[in-house]
Amino acid sequence: MSTTQQLLILSVITVLSLLPFTNKAFYVDDPLFVWAGKHIQTEPMNPYNFKVNWSDTDTMMSDVTKNPPIACYYIAGAAAFIGWHETGLHIAFMLPALLVICGTFLLAKHFCKGSMAAALVTLLSPVFLVSATTVMCDVPMLAAWIFAIYFWIRGVDEDSHLYILASALLMAVCALTKYFGMALVPLLMVYAVMARRSAGWWLVYLIIPVAVLYWYQVTTKAAYGRGLLMDAVSFAYGARASNRWSLSKVITGFSFTGGCALGIIFFGFALLDRGKMLYAALGLLVLVIAFWLMNTVGPPLRLPFQLPFQTIFQVALMTLAGLSIIVLAGCDMWRHRNAASLLLLLWVLGTYVFATFVNWSVNGRSILPMMPAVAILVLRRAEALRSDARARSLNHLLIPIILSAAVAFLVTRADFVQAQSDRQAAAQLCSSNRGHTVWFEGHWGFQYYMEAYGAKPFNKMMKAKEAVGDVLIIPLNNTYLFSPPAEWTHLRDVQKVAVKSTMATVQKTSAGFYSDAWGPMPFALRTAIPDEFEVFDIY
Repeated sequence: MSTTQQLLILSVITVLSLLPFTNKAFYVDDPLFVWAGKHIQTEPMNPYNFKVNWSDTDTMMSDVTKNPPIACYYIAGAAAFIGWHETGLHIAFMLPALLVICGTFLLAKHFCKGSMAAALVTLLSPVFLVSATTVMCDVPMLAAWIFAIYFWIRGVDEDSHLYILASALLMAVCALTKYFGMALVPLLMVYAVMARRSAGWWLVYLIIPVAVLYWYQVTTKAAYGRGLLMDAVSFAYGARASNRWSLSKVITGFSFTGGCALGIIFFGFALLDRGKMLYAALGLLVLVIAFWLMNTVGPPLRLPFQLPFQTIFQVALMTLAGLSIIVLAGCDMWRHRNAASLLLLLWVLGTYVFATFVNWSVNGRSILPMMPAVAILVLRRAEALRSDARARSLNHLLIPIILSAAVAFLVTRADFVQAQSDRQAAAQLCSSNRGHTVWFEGHWGFQYYMEAYGAKPFNKMMKAKEAVGDVLIIPLNNTYLFSPPAEWTHLRDVQKVAVKSTMATVQKTSAGFYSDAWGPMPFALRTAIPDEFEVFDIY
Protein backbone atom coordinates (compact mmCIF):
# COMPACT_ATOMS: atom_id res chain seq x y z
CA MET A 1 0.00 0.00 0.00
CA SER A 2 1.43 3.38 -1.01
CA THR A 3 2.02 6.27 1.37
CA THR A 4 -0.74 8.26 -0.31
CA GLN A 5 -3.24 5.44 0.14
CA GLN A 6 -2.31 5.05 3.81
CA LEU A 7 -2.70 8.78 4.39
CA LEU A 8 -6.09 8.70 2.71
CA ILE A 9 -7.26 5.82 4.91
CA LEU A 10 -6.04 7.60 8.05
CA SER A 11 -7.82 10.79 6.98
CA VAL A 12 -11.10 8.93 6.48
CA ILE A 13 -10.80 7.19 9.87
CA THR A 14 -10.02 10.53 11.55
CA VAL A 15 -13.02 12.28 10.01
CA LEU A 16 -15.34 9.38 10.85
CA SER A 17 -14.06 9.36 14.43
CA LEU A 18 -14.79 13.06 14.92
CA LEU A 19 -18.03 13.44 12.95
CA PRO A 20 -20.30 12.21 15.79
CA PHE A 21 -19.09 15.08 17.97
CA THR A 22 -19.34 18.00 15.55
CA ASN A 23 -22.44 19.35 17.28
CA LYS A 24 -20.69 19.44 20.64
CA ALA A 25 -21.51 22.54 22.67
CA PHE A 26 -18.69 24.93 23.45
CA TYR A 27 -17.17 23.75 26.69
CA VAL A 28 -14.61 24.76 29.32
CA ASP A 29 -12.26 27.37 27.75
CA ASP A 30 -13.77 27.20 24.25
CA PRO A 31 -15.63 30.52 24.76
CA LEU A 32 -12.38 32.42 25.38
CA PHE A 33 -11.09 31.39 21.96
CA VAL A 34 -14.42 32.07 20.27
CA TRP A 35 -14.76 35.53 21.84
CA ALA A 36 -11.21 36.42 20.86
CA GLY A 37 -11.94 35.22 17.32
CA LYS A 38 -15.01 37.44 17.12
CA HIS A 39 -13.00 40.41 18.36
CA ILE A 40 -10.25 39.74 15.84
CA GLN A 41 -12.75 40.20 13.01
CA THR A 42 -13.27 43.79 14.18
CA GLU A 43 -9.79 44.59 15.49
CA PRO A 44 -7.33 42.13 13.90
CA MET A 45 -4.16 43.80 15.15
CA ASN A 46 -5.27 43.83 18.79
CA PRO A 47 -6.75 40.39 19.57
CA TYR A 48 -7.15 40.78 23.33
CA ASN A 49 -8.36 44.38 23.59
CA PHE A 50 -11.78 43.70 25.12
CA LYS A 51 -13.29 42.91 28.50
CA VAL A 52 -14.64 39.59 29.72
CA ASN A 53 -16.09 38.42 33.01
CA TRP A 54 -14.21 35.18 33.62
CA SER A 55 -13.66 35.40 37.37
CA ASP A 56 -16.74 37.30 38.55
CA THR A 57 -15.34 40.71 37.63
CA ASP A 58 -14.99 42.50 34.30
CA THR A 59 -11.36 42.12 33.27
CA MET A 60 -9.37 42.81 30.11
CA MET A 61 -9.01 39.69 28.00
CA SER A 62 -5.24 40.31 27.91
CA ASP A 63 -5.22 39.72 31.70
CA VAL A 64 -7.45 36.64 31.52
CA THR A 65 -5.99 34.60 28.67
CA LYS A 66 -2.82 32.60 29.15
CA ASN A 67 -2.52 31.43 25.56
CA PRO A 68 -1.14 33.16 22.43
CA PRO A 69 -3.57 34.10 19.65
CA ILE A 70 -2.93 31.95 16.56
CA ALA A 71 -5.82 29.56 17.31
CA CYS A 72 -8.09 32.60 17.73
CA TYR A 73 -7.00 33.91 14.33
CA TYR A 74 -7.77 30.51 12.86
CA ILE A 75 -11.26 30.64 14.36
CA ALA A 76 -11.80 34.17 13.03
CA GLY A 77 -10.74 33.11 9.54
CA ALA A 78 -12.86 29.95 9.56
CA ALA A 79 -15.91 31.78 10.91
CA ALA A 80 -15.65 34.35 8.12
CA PHE A 81 -16.63 31.55 5.73
CA ILE A 82 -18.73 29.15 7.81
CA GLY A 83 -20.15 31.34 10.59
CA TRP A 84 -20.07 30.91 14.35
CA HIS A 85 -22.18 27.78 14.75
CA GLU A 86 -20.60 24.99 16.78
CA THR A 87 -20.82 22.42 13.99
CA GLY A 88 -19.01 24.61 11.49
CA LEU A 89 -16.16 25.44 13.85
CA HIS A 90 -15.75 21.81 14.91
CA ILE A 91 -15.53 20.82 11.26
CA ALA A 92 -12.92 23.54 10.75
CA PHE A 93 -10.89 22.08 13.62
CA MET A 94 -10.84 18.71 11.86
CA LEU A 95 -8.06 20.15 9.69
CA PRO A 96 -5.48 20.45 12.50
CA ALA A 97 -6.62 17.04 13.76
CA LEU A 98 -5.96 15.56 10.32
CA LEU A 99 -2.56 17.25 10.24
CA VAL A 100 -1.64 15.69 13.59
CA ILE A 101 -2.56 12.18 12.49
CA CYS A 102 -0.99 12.45 9.06
CA GLY A 103 2.08 14.13 10.56
CA THR A 104 2.41 11.35 13.13
CA PHE A 105 2.30 8.81 10.30
CA LEU A 106 5.07 10.60 8.37
CA LEU A 107 7.20 11.16 11.47
CA ALA A 108 6.79 7.56 12.65
CA LYS A 109 8.40 6.38 9.40
CA HIS A 110 11.70 7.69 10.79
CA PHE A 111 11.34 5.64 13.97
CA CYS A 112 9.47 2.42 13.23
CA LYS A 113 7.95 0.29 10.49
CA GLY A 114 4.39 0.40 11.81
CA SER A 115 3.81 4.07 11.07
CA MET A 116 0.13 3.60 10.28
CA ALA A 117 -0.42 1.76 13.55
CA ALA A 118 1.37 4.57 15.40
CA ALA A 119 -0.98 7.11 13.85
CA LEU A 120 -4.00 5.02 14.87
CA VAL A 121 -2.73 4.64 18.43
CA THR A 122 -2.45 8.44 18.60
CA LEU A 123 -5.87 9.04 17.08
CA LEU A 124 -7.71 6.47 19.19
CA SER A 125 -6.43 7.69 22.55
CA PRO A 126 -8.65 9.43 25.10
CA VAL A 127 -6.52 12.57 25.23
CA PHE A 128 -6.48 13.13 21.48
CA LEU A 129 -10.15 12.45 20.78
CA VAL A 130 -11.34 14.67 23.63
CA SER A 131 -8.95 17.48 22.67
CA ALA A 132 -9.92 17.22 19.00
CA THR A 133 -13.57 17.90 19.90
CA THR A 134 -12.71 21.32 21.34
CA VAL A 135 -11.97 24.60 19.56
CA MET A 136 -9.00 25.42 21.75
CA CYS A 137 -5.33 25.74 20.82
CA ASP A 138 -4.05 22.30 21.83
CA VAL A 139 -4.55 20.26 18.65
CA PRO A 140 -3.43 23.12 16.32
CA MET A 141 -0.29 23.45 18.46
CA LEU A 142 0.37 19.72 18.20
CA ALA A 143 -0.03 19.86 14.42
CA ALA A 144 2.72 22.50 14.17
CA TRP A 145 4.79 20.55 16.74
CA ILE A 146 4.70 17.31 14.78
CA PHE A 147 5.66 18.86 11.45
CA ALA A 148 8.38 20.98 13.06
CA ILE A 149 10.00 17.76 14.32
CA TYR A 150 9.41 16.02 10.99
CA PHE A 151 11.08 18.75 8.94
CA TRP A 152 13.90 19.16 11.45
CA ILE A 153 14.80 15.45 11.31
CA ARG A 154 14.72 15.51 7.51
CA GLY A 155 16.79 18.67 7.47
CA VAL A 156 19.43 17.22 9.77
CA ASP A 157 19.51 13.86 7.98
CA GLU A 158 19.60 15.36 4.47
CA ASP A 159 21.63 18.47 5.35
CA SER A 160 18.82 20.61 3.92
CA HIS A 161 18.54 24.31 4.67
CA LEU A 162 14.98 24.35 3.31
CA TYR A 163 13.69 21.72 5.73
CA ILE A 164 15.51 23.30 8.67
CA LEU A 165 14.04 26.70 7.79
CA ALA A 166 10.55 25.20 7.51
CA SER A 167 11.02 23.59 10.92
CA ALA A 168 12.21 26.84 12.51
CA LEU A 169 9.20 28.72 11.16
CA LEU A 170 6.88 26.00 12.44
CA MET A 171 8.52 26.22 15.87
CA ALA A 172 7.54 29.89 15.95
CA VAL A 173 3.99 29.09 14.83
CA CYS A 174 3.80 26.32 17.44
CA ALA A 175 4.92 28.63 20.27
CA LEU A 176 2.46 31.33 19.20
CA THR A 177 -0.33 28.75 19.21
CA LYS A 178 0.51 27.53 22.71
CA TYR A 179 3.53 28.57 24.74
CA PHE A 180 4.62 24.99 25.38
CA GLY A 181 5.72 24.98 21.73
CA MET A 182 8.88 26.83 22.74
CA ALA A 183 10.11 23.53 24.24
CA LEU A 184 10.88 22.46 20.66
CA VAL A 185 13.95 24.70 20.60
CA PRO A 186 16.02 22.81 23.21
CA LEU A 187 14.49 19.46 22.23
CA LEU A 188 15.49 19.67 18.59
CA MET A 189 18.82 21.28 19.37
CA VAL A 190 19.74 18.27 21.51
CA TYR A 191 18.56 15.90 18.77
CA ALA A 192 20.72 17.58 16.14
CA VAL A 193 23.82 17.62 18.34
CA MET A 194 23.31 13.93 19.14
CA ALA A 195 22.68 13.00 15.51
CA ARG A 196 25.59 15.02 14.07
CA ARG A 197 27.90 14.63 17.09
CA SER A 198 28.70 18.35 16.95
CA ALA A 199 27.17 21.80 16.62
CA GLY A 200 26.53 23.06 13.10
CA TRP A 201 25.04 25.69 10.82
CA TRP A 202 21.53 24.59 11.78
CA LEU A 203 21.94 26.32 15.15
CA VAL A 204 21.52 29.66 13.40
CA TYR A 205 17.95 28.80 12.41
CA LEU A 206 16.96 28.37 16.05
CA ILE A 207 17.31 32.11 16.37
CA ILE A 208 14.06 32.45 14.38
CA PRO A 209 11.60 31.05 16.97
CA VAL A 210 13.51 32.74 19.81
CA ALA A 211 13.38 36.09 17.99
CA VAL A 212 9.66 35.69 17.26
CA LEU A 213 8.91 34.98 20.92
CA TYR A 214 10.96 38.01 21.97
CA TRP A 215 9.04 40.14 19.45
CA TYR A 216 5.76 38.81 20.85
CA GLN A 217 6.79 39.62 24.42
CA VAL A 218 7.83 43.18 23.50
CA THR A 219 4.78 43.80 21.29
CA THR A 220 2.25 42.59 23.84
CA LYS A 221 3.95 44.56 26.60
CA ALA A 222 3.56 47.72 24.53
CA ALA A 223 -0.08 46.91 23.76
CA TYR A 224 -1.29 45.64 27.13
CA GLY A 225 1.20 46.92 29.68
CA ARG A 226 2.61 43.45 30.29
CA GLY A 227 4.32 40.92 28.06
CA LEU A 228 1.87 38.05 27.70
CA LEU A 229 4.56 35.36 27.44
CA MET A 230 6.11 36.19 30.82
CA ASP A 231 2.65 36.90 32.23
CA ALA A 232 1.67 33.28 31.52
CA VAL A 233 4.91 32.07 33.14
CA SER A 234 4.24 34.16 36.25
CA PHE A 235 0.65 32.91 36.45
CA ALA A 236 1.74 29.27 36.28
CA TYR A 237 4.43 29.81 38.91
CA GLY A 238 2.09 31.64 41.28
CA ALA A 239 -0.68 29.06 40.91
CA ARG A 240 1.62 26.15 41.75
CA ALA A 241 3.99 27.63 44.33
CA SER A 242 2.40 25.91 47.34
CA ASN A 243 2.43 22.24 46.27
CA ARG A 244 4.63 22.15 43.18
CA TRP A 245 6.86 19.29 44.35
CA SER A 246 4.45 17.37 46.58
CA LEU A 247 4.12 13.59 46.37
CA SER A 248 0.45 13.92 45.47
CA LYS A 249 1.42 16.11 42.51
CA VAL A 250 3.94 13.53 41.29
CA ILE A 251 1.31 10.79 41.52
CA THR A 252 -1.29 12.97 39.80
CA GLY A 253 1.16 13.59 36.96
CA PHE A 254 1.62 9.86 36.44
CA SER A 255 -2.12 9.27 36.74
CA PHE A 256 -2.89 11.85 34.05
CA THR A 257 -0.10 10.53 31.82
CA GLY A 258 -1.42 6.99 32.05
CA GLY A 259 -5.08 7.92 31.84
CA CYS A 260 -4.65 10.09 28.77
CA ALA A 261 -2.91 7.17 27.02
CA LEU A 262 -4.75 4.37 28.80
CA GLY A 263 -4.32 2.10 25.80
CA ILE A 264 -0.83 1.36 27.12
CA ILE A 265 -2.53 -1.04 29.58
CA PHE A 266 -4.09 -3.00 26.72
CA PHE A 267 -0.82 -3.02 24.76
CA GLY A 268 0.79 -4.59 27.78
CA PHE A 269 -0.95 -7.87 26.93
CA ALA A 270 0.72 -7.81 23.50
CA LEU A 271 4.14 -6.54 24.63
CA LEU A 272 4.75 -8.43 27.88
CA ASP A 273 5.26 -12.11 28.58
CA ARG A 274 3.50 -13.89 31.42
CA GLY A 275 6.26 -13.21 33.91
CA LYS A 276 6.23 -9.46 33.30
CA MET A 277 2.44 -9.41 33.32
CA LEU A 278 2.60 -10.97 36.78
CA TYR A 279 4.99 -8.22 37.91
CA ALA A 280 2.64 -5.60 36.46
CA ALA A 281 -0.31 -7.09 38.37
CA LEU A 282 1.76 -7.12 41.55
CA GLY A 283 2.72 -3.49 40.92
CA LEU A 284 -0.94 -2.55 40.60
CA LEU A 285 -1.74 -4.30 43.87
CA VAL A 286 1.11 -2.45 45.63
CA LEU A 287 -0.11 0.89 44.29
CA VAL A 288 -3.69 0.21 45.37
CA ILE A 289 -2.55 -0.66 48.91
CA ALA A 290 -0.18 2.32 49.08
CA PHE A 291 -2.81 4.79 47.87
CA TRP A 292 -5.41 3.32 50.23
CA LEU A 293 -3.03 3.81 53.17
CA MET A 294 -2.21 7.35 52.06
CA ASN A 295 -5.90 8.09 51.84
CA THR A 296 -6.93 6.60 55.17
CA VAL A 297 -3.88 6.84 57.45
CA GLY A 298 -1.97 9.83 56.12
CA PRO A 299 -2.91 12.97 54.20
CA PRO A 300 -5.43 12.41 51.38
CA LEU A 301 -3.99 11.49 48.03
CA ARG A 302 -5.10 14.61 46.21
CA LEU A 303 -8.09 16.49 47.54
CA PRO A 304 -8.96 17.44 51.13
CA PHE A 305 -11.50 14.65 51.59
CA GLN A 306 -11.57 10.88 51.51
CA LEU A 307 -11.55 9.04 48.19
CA PRO A 308 -13.69 5.91 47.74
CA PHE A 309 -11.97 2.63 46.93
CA GLN A 310 -13.32 2.70 43.37
CA THR A 311 -11.51 5.99 42.76
CA ILE A 312 -8.32 4.74 44.42
CA PHE A 313 -8.27 1.69 42.13
CA GLN A 314 -8.72 3.83 39.02
CA VAL A 315 -5.95 6.20 40.11
CA ALA A 316 -3.65 3.23 40.78
CA LEU A 317 -4.38 1.73 37.35
CA MET A 318 -3.70 5.02 35.56
CA THR A 319 -0.58 5.64 37.64
CA LEU A 320 0.74 2.22 36.65
CA ALA A 321 0.07 3.07 33.01
CA GLY A 322 1.89 6.40 33.42
CA LEU A 323 4.89 4.75 35.03
CA SER A 324 4.90 2.19 32.20
CA ILE A 325 5.18 4.98 29.64
CA ILE A 326 8.23 6.45 31.36
CA VAL A 327 9.80 2.99 31.67
CA LEU A 328 9.04 2.31 28.00
CA ALA A 329 10.85 5.50 26.96
CA GLY A 330 13.78 4.71 29.25
CA CYS A 331 14.11 1.14 27.96
CA ASP A 332 14.01 2.38 24.37
CA MET A 333 16.88 4.76 25.12
CA TRP A 334 18.84 2.00 26.87
CA ARG A 335 18.31 -0.35 23.94
CA HIS A 336 19.15 2.01 21.06
CA ARG A 337 21.22 4.85 22.59
CA ASN A 338 20.92 7.07 19.55
CA ALA A 339 19.48 10.47 18.62
CA ALA A 340 16.03 9.06 17.84
CA SER A 341 15.64 7.30 21.19
CA LEU A 342 16.96 10.37 23.04
CA LEU A 343 14.43 12.56 21.23
CA LEU A 344 11.55 10.27 22.25
CA LEU A 345 12.74 10.06 25.85
CA LEU A 346 13.11 13.83 26.22
CA TRP A 347 9.81 14.38 24.41
CA VAL A 348 7.93 12.20 26.91
CA LEU A 349 9.84 13.26 30.03
CA GLY A 350 9.75 16.94 29.12
CA THR A 351 5.98 16.85 28.65
CA TYR A 352 5.49 15.04 31.95
CA VAL A 353 7.68 17.52 33.83
CA PHE A 354 5.96 20.53 32.28
CA ALA A 355 2.46 19.21 32.91
CA THR A 356 3.21 18.13 36.47
CA PHE A 357 5.59 20.74 37.86
CA VAL A 358 5.48 23.81 35.61
CA ASN A 359 1.97 24.31 34.26
CA TRP A 360 -0.66 25.93 36.49
CA SER A 361 -2.41 22.57 36.91
CA VAL A 362 -2.08 19.02 35.70
CA ASN A 363 -4.54 18.49 32.85
CA GLY A 364 -5.09 16.38 29.77
CA ARG A 365 -4.44 19.28 27.44
CA SER A 366 -0.85 19.51 28.75
CA ILE A 367 -0.30 15.74 28.41
CA LEU A 368 -1.53 15.72 24.79
CA PRO A 369 1.83 16.63 23.15
CA MET A 370 3.46 13.39 24.27
CA MET A 371 0.84 11.10 22.70
CA PRO A 372 2.52 10.68 19.27
CA ALA A 373 5.81 9.84 21.03
CA VAL A 374 4.04 7.26 23.21
CA ALA A 375 2.49 5.67 20.12
CA ILE A 376 5.86 5.50 18.38
CA LEU A 377 7.47 3.95 21.47
CA VAL A 378 4.78 1.25 21.58
CA LEU A 379 5.44 0.33 17.96
CA ARG A 380 9.22 0.36 18.43
CA ARG A 381 8.86 -2.00 21.37
CA ALA A 382 6.52 -4.31 19.47
CA GLU A 383 8.91 -4.50 16.54
CA ALA A 384 11.89 -5.13 18.82
CA LEU A 385 10.08 -8.03 20.44
CA ARG A 386 9.14 -9.50 17.08
CA SER A 387 12.70 -9.24 15.82
CA ASP A 388 13.84 -11.09 18.95
CA ALA A 389 11.28 -13.81 18.21
CA ARG A 390 9.82 -13.32 21.70
CA ALA A 391 6.50 -11.82 20.70
CA ARG A 392 3.60 -12.47 18.45
CA SER A 393 2.87 -10.83 15.13
CA LEU A 394 2.17 -7.11 15.04
CA ASN A 395 -1.35 -8.10 13.99
CA HIS A 396 -1.95 -8.75 17.68
CA LEU A 397 -1.84 -4.99 18.21
CA LEU A 398 -5.22 -4.78 16.50
CA ILE A 399 -7.06 -5.93 19.63
CA PRO A 400 -5.31 -3.42 21.94
CA ILE A 401 -6.03 -0.64 19.43
CA ILE A 402 -9.72 -1.60 19.36
CA LEU A 403 -9.91 -1.72 23.18
CA SER A 404 -8.12 1.62 23.43
CA ALA A 405 -10.53 3.08 20.88
CA ALA A 406 -13.52 1.83 22.89
CA VAL A 407 -12.27 3.62 26.03
CA ALA A 408 -11.41 6.75 24.04
CA PHE A 409 -14.90 6.95 22.54
CA LEU A 410 -16.55 6.43 25.93
CA VAL A 411 -14.48 9.23 27.44
CA THR A 412 -15.09 11.55 24.47
CA ARG A 413 -18.80 10.83 24.62
CA ALA A 414 -18.78 11.64 28.35
CA ASP A 415 -17.17 15.01 27.62
CA PHE A 416 -19.69 15.58 24.81
CA VAL A 417 -22.65 14.72 27.04
CA GLN A 418 -21.46 17.08 29.79
CA ALA A 419 -21.06 19.91 27.30
CA GLN A 420 -24.52 19.27 25.87
CA SER A 421 -25.96 19.11 29.39
CA ASP A 422 -24.59 22.55 30.25
CA ARG A 423 -26.09 24.01 27.08
CA GLN A 424 -29.48 22.42 27.76
CA ALA A 425 -29.42 23.49 31.41
CA ALA A 426 -28.71 27.09 30.40
CA ALA A 427 -31.69 27.05 28.04
CA GLN A 428 -34.02 25.53 30.66
CA LEU A 429 -32.93 27.86 33.48
CA CYS A 430 -33.35 30.98 31.37
CA SER A 431 -36.71 29.76 30.04
CA SER A 432 -38.10 28.87 33.49
CA ASN A 433 -37.15 32.32 34.82
CA ARG A 434 -38.49 34.30 31.88
CA GLY A 435 -39.80 37.67 33.02
CA HIS A 436 -36.88 38.23 35.37
CA THR A 437 -33.38 39.48 34.72
CA VAL A 438 -31.23 36.38 35.21
CA TRP A 439 -27.72 36.64 36.66
CA PHE A 440 -25.37 33.72 36.98
CA GLU A 441 -22.07 32.64 38.45
CA GLY A 442 -19.77 30.10 36.84
CA HIS A 443 -18.03 30.25 33.51
CA TRP A 444 -16.85 27.87 30.77
CA GLY A 445 -19.43 26.80 28.20
CA PHE A 446 -22.24 27.39 30.68
CA GLN A 447 -21.44 31.10 30.63
CA TYR A 448 -21.39 31.17 26.83
CA TYR A 449 -24.91 29.77 26.59
CA MET A 450 -26.34 31.69 29.53
CA GLU A 451 -25.26 34.90 27.81
CA ALA A 452 -26.61 33.62 24.49
CA TYR A 453 -30.03 33.18 26.16
CA GLY A 454 -29.95 36.68 27.64
CA ALA A 455 -28.56 36.12 31.14
CA LYS A 456 -25.81 38.30 32.61
CA PRO A 457 -22.60 37.24 34.39
CA PHE A 458 -22.74 38.16 38.07
CA ASN A 459 -20.16 40.66 39.29
CA LYS A 460 -19.19 40.22 42.93
CA MET A 461 -18.77 43.99 43.18
CA MET A 462 -22.50 44.48 42.51
CA LYS A 463 -24.83 46.07 45.06
CA ALA A 464 -28.24 44.67 46.00
CA LYS A 465 -30.09 47.72 44.68
CA GLU A 466 -28.80 46.99 41.19
CA ALA A 467 -30.60 43.64 41.02
CA VAL A 468 -33.68 43.77 43.26
CA GLY A 469 -36.35 41.39 41.90
CA ASP A 470 -33.84 39.53 39.73
CA VAL A 471 -32.71 35.91 39.84
CA LEU A 472 -29.22 34.50 40.48
CA ILE A 473 -28.22 31.01 39.31
CA ILE A 474 -25.14 29.17 40.56
CA PRO A 475 -24.00 25.96 38.78
CA LEU A 476 -22.24 23.87 41.45
CA ASN A 477 -20.24 21.79 38.96
CA ASN A 478 -18.37 24.83 37.69
CA THR A 479 -15.56 27.23 38.53
CA TYR A 480 -15.02 30.67 40.10
CA LEU A 481 -18.01 30.33 42.46
CA PHE A 482 -18.61 32.31 45.63
CA SER A 483 -21.43 32.43 48.15
CA PRO A 484 -23.85 35.29 47.42
CA PRO A 485 -24.57 37.79 50.22
CA ALA A 486 -27.10 36.18 52.57
CA GLU A 487 -28.59 39.55 53.50
CA TRP A 488 -30.06 40.15 50.04
CA THR A 489 -30.44 36.71 48.46
CA HIS A 490 -32.79 33.83 49.22
CA LEU A 491 -32.29 30.26 47.98
CA ARG A 492 -35.52 29.40 46.22
CA ASP A 493 -34.70 26.08 44.60
CA VAL A 494 -31.95 23.61 43.71
CA GLN A 495 -32.54 22.18 40.26
CA LYS A 496 -30.88 18.86 39.49
CA VAL A 497 -29.94 17.70 36.00
CA ALA A 498 -28.90 14.09 35.45
CA VAL A 499 -25.88 13.59 33.19
CA LYS A 500 -26.47 10.40 31.23
CA SER A 501 -23.00 8.96 30.82
CA THR A 502 -21.02 6.09 32.27
CA MET A 503 -17.89 8.21 32.57
CA ALA A 504 -17.00 11.76 33.55
CA THR A 505 -14.23 14.14 32.51
CA VAL A 506 -15.25 16.82 35.02
CA GLN A 507 -16.60 15.60 38.35
CA LYS A 508 -15.48 16.83 41.74
CA THR A 509 -13.29 14.47 43.80
CA SER A 510 -12.54 12.14 40.90
CA ALA A 511 -12.21 13.41 37.30
CA GLY A 512 -10.55 16.60 36.11
CA PHE A 513 -9.51 16.31 32.47
CA TYR A 514 -9.19 20.10 32.25
CA SER A 515 -7.63 20.58 35.70
CA ASP A 516 -6.55 18.31 38.52
CA ALA A 517 -8.29 20.72 40.90
CA TRP A 518 -11.35 18.57 40.16
CA GLY A 519 -9.77 15.19 40.67
CA PRO A 520 -6.57 13.13 40.54
CA MET A 521 -7.18 11.59 37.08
CA PRO A 522 -8.37 12.81 33.67
CA PHE A 523 -11.56 10.76 33.61
CA ALA A 524 -13.37 8.30 35.83
CA LEU A 525 -16.40 6.08 36.05
CA ARG A 526 -19.24 8.47 36.79
CA THR A 527 -20.90 8.32 40.18
CA ALA A 528 -24.64 8.90 40.38
CA ILE A 529 -24.35 12.61 41.20
CA PRO A 530 -26.49 14.97 39.09
CA ASP A 531 -25.39 18.49 38.22
CA GLU A 532 -26.99 20.95 40.61
CA PHE A 533 -28.03 24.54 39.95
CA GLU A 534 -28.96 26.81 42.85
CA VAL A 535 -31.64 29.41 42.07
CA PHE A 536 -31.67 32.52 44.30
CA ASP A 537 -34.15 35.38 44.47
CA ILE A 538 -32.53 38.79 44.95
CA TYR A 539 -34.41 41.19 47.22
